[in-house]
Amino acid sequence: MARITVQLEQPFDEFEIGDNVYKVYYDDESLKKYEQQLNSFHDEVTAKKNVDDMTAAEKEQLEEKRWTAVKRVLELFFGEGTFDAIYSASGKSMIQMMNVVNALTSWVQDRMQVSDKRDYYTKT
Repeated sequence: MARITVQLEQPFDEFEIGDNVYKVYYDDESLKKYEQQLNSFHDEVTAKKNVDDMTAAEKEQLEEKRWTAVKRVLELFFGEGTFDAIYSASGKSMIQMMNVVNALTSWVQDRMQVSDKRDYYTKT
């Protein structure tokens, strides 16, 4: 009789940002939340806005809304209260913050492909 041992890992990957390491979980429930939040984020930041016709107050409100969207994404993945440390590590640059969001988006897409393959082979 043969014994087959399957090594299982904890379902998380680590992201190193600045001096901190963050665990990001890829269990089924977490992946669904991530995907929903990233879709919502994408809709918010790509919504067509005619910035030229906006007042200064409206532009400020739009910028605040986008900051809030970035914060929601980062804190969903890395945990509540992590935004400030990540923003500081980014050199307080929104462009760098978007690099973090883009890395998360790519990571979720990769993980979802693995999940889709698993679902394909485990259909009943």
